[in-house]
Amino acid sequence: MKKYGLLVLIICFVVQIHSNTVELESALTDILNKSEFNYDILKRQNVVFNIGSYLSSRSNFLVGENSLYYSTTGTYPFELAPNRQWESINSATIWGSMVFEEGNFIKLAINGTFLFGYESVLPVFNLSELYISWKYSLGRIVIGRTLFALNSQLNFSGTLDGIGLEINAPFINFKSFVGFTGFTGVFHPYYNNFNISAYDKSFFEQTNLTNLVMVVQLNGVQSRRIFLSTDFDIHYLFFNVNPYFLMQLDISNIDVPNFKNTDYIFNTFTIGLLNKIRIWTPLYFYFDVSGVFGVMQDIANVKTVPISAFGLNTELRYTFTPRSNTAFSICYATGSGTPLEENKIDSLRTSTEKNQNYVYYGKFNGGYVLDPVLYNIHSIGLKFISNINSFLSGYIYGFQTFKMYSESPVSDSKADINDYIVGTEIDAGLSFKFTEGVNLSIDAGVFIPETAYTDKTPRLKAGIALNVAL
Repeated sequence: MKKYGLLVLIICFVVQIHSNTVELESALTDILNKSEFNYDILKRQNVVFNIGSYLSSRSNFLVGENSLYYSTTGTYPFELAPNRQWESINSATIWGSMVFEEGNFIKLAINGTFLFGYESVLPVFNLSELYISWKYSLGRIVIGRTLFALNSQLNFSGTLDGIGLEINAPFINFKSFVGFTGFTGVFHPYYNNFNISAYDKSFFEQTNLTNLVMVVQLNGVQSRRIFLSTDFDIHYLFFNVNPYFLMQLDISNIDVPNFKNTDYIFNTFTIGLLNKIRIWTPLYFYFDVSGVFGVMQDIANVKTVPISAFGLNTELRYTFTPRSNTAFSICYATGSGTPLEENKIDSLRTSTEKNQNYVYYGKFNGGYVLDPVLYNIHSIGLKFISNINSFLSGYIYGFQTFKMYSESPVSDSKADINDYIVGTEIDAGLSFKFTEGVNLSIDAGVFIPETAYTDKTPRLKAGIALNVAL
C-alpha cells in the first residue's frame, strides 16, 4: 500500500514539473514576441486620399436693343447689339480629400477662371473649398469654407466661411450654421455670392488684361455679412414641414483700411415655412412663404428705415411616369416691393418711411433672358422637363412677369414705364450626357417686353456649356 502511495506522489511531481515548464516557455514566448502596442485593441484607421479636377466652359450672348440685333457701324466691322452683353467663363478646379473611416473627410479645392467679355480678359482664382466634415452619433458637423444652404434655397444658398451642424432623429432633422462672407472674395469679389446692395457692387475692376492697370488686385470691395440660421425638417408619411429662421448682419460700415460703407446698410431676419406635400404618387406640391424684417440705416443722413417684406415661391408638379422621366409644373412666385418708390437703379434705397422690397440670399429662376430679382414682381411659370433617355434630356419653360406696384421699379432698369405688365418669356434647352463625367448643355430664350417698356424689341439669348469631371 505504501508502495502505491509513493508511486502516486512521484507521478504528481513529474506532472507538476512538466506543467511549470510549459507555462514558463509560454511566458517567455509572450515576452519575446510582445510589441509596443496591442494591435487587437488599437487599430489603425484607413485613410483614403482622393484627387480630381473639374473643367467647365460656359458662354452666352444677349441681343436685342432699339430694334437692332447687330451693327456694322461700330468700332468693329460686325458687333452684336448691345455689344457688351456676351461673356465666356472658362474655369478649372483641382480638388483633393482625405477620407477616414465612416465617411469623415477633409477637402480642399482651388479654382482658376478666365472671364472673357467685350474688350476684356479677366483672370481670377480662389480657394473655393477648405473644410472638414465629421460624423457623430446624431448627425454631422462641418467646419470651414464650403457651400451652406437652407432647405429653402431661395432664401439662402452660397459659400461661407463658417460652421454647420446637423442633427438627425426619427421624424425630424435639424441643421444650423453661422458664417461670414467677407473672406470668400479676398482674391476677387467674383467669388462672393452675396453682392446685394449698391456698396457691395461698387467694386472697380483694374485687372483687365487688355488694358492692364494692376496685375493682382486683392481684397476688393465686397459684401461683408454675418449669417446665422436654424432649419427644422419635420417629415412624416407624405409631407415635409420645414420652419426656418435666418439672421443677417451687415458689418460693411465698420471702419477698416480701404473698406467703409458710408451709404446704406441693412440688417435683416427672415422667418419662413416651407412645405412639401405628396398629394398622390405623381402629384407633388411645394410651398415656401417667408417674411423679412429688420432695419435699413442711411449712414450719411443718420436715419433708420424699418424693413418689412415678404416672398412666396410655389410649384405644383405632375410626373407622367413612375421613374420621373417627364414632368410638368405650374409655378408662381412673388416678392414684395415698396409702393411709390423712386426709380433708383441697382440699389436698395427706398423712401424714408419703409422699405418693403423683398431681400433674399439664394436663387430664383424667373427666366433665362430677363433673369429678374424677386422683388416688386409676380412671376407665373409653366415648365416641361423630360429625361428622354440616359443620354439626352430637355426642357421648355414659359414665364409671364408682372409688377406688384406699377410706379415702382423692377430689377431690369429698362422697364421705364409705370405699368403692370413686364413681359413674356419662352426658354428651351437640351442636355447631352456623353459619360458620367462629360456633359454638354445648350440653352436659348426669347423675352418679349410689354407695356412696362419704351423699347419693346424682343431680346434673344443663347448659351452653351461644357462640363468635364476628371
